[in-house]
Amino acid sequence: MSSTKKTKIMRLNQWLATDIPQMADFNTDNYHIEESFCAHVSDEHAHTSKKEKKKWDAPCFCGSYMGNGASERTVETQCGFDVSFGLVFATSMPPSAVDFSNKIKRGFFGFFSKMGGNSGVSVSGENFTVTNSSSSSNGEYLSLNQSGIIYNYVLFR
Repeated sequence: MSSTKKTKIMRLNQWLATDIPQMADFNTDNYHIEESFCAHVSDEHAHTSKKEKKKWDAPCFCGSYMGNGASERTVETQCGFDVSFGLVFATSMPPSAVDFSNKIKRGFFGFFSKMGGNSGVSVSGENFTVTNSSSSSNGEYLSLNQSGIIYNYVLFR
């Protein structure tokens, strides 16, 4: 005889002293427990996914490169993830510097995302491309790869 009572939610057996447990009762209970457990642990709305946990464990990556003077350069970061947002800046320079006597401005800072960024820097996967301009129509030069300058970058997942 099966149990006289059942639990409210999972309908598991609850025997009274007068009940006689059957093997099928235990097997049915185990089946219900396993089904509920598996449904719960695989529910990504109730739990964080492996991808989300990885993002929290290492949300950013930092690195640097030495400018080589090329007008355009792709920086291979080896960060191991597709970059969502990033910053790049010269270590020993301000974000921008103005040479008033020559009426030019040099930009030593850039930001970028998958949706775009400031002029002179863009992202593709785990790498980003910077520009170093030698001429300008408005007096502003992008200096994100000047020869001999060390640049730092911070990349976010």
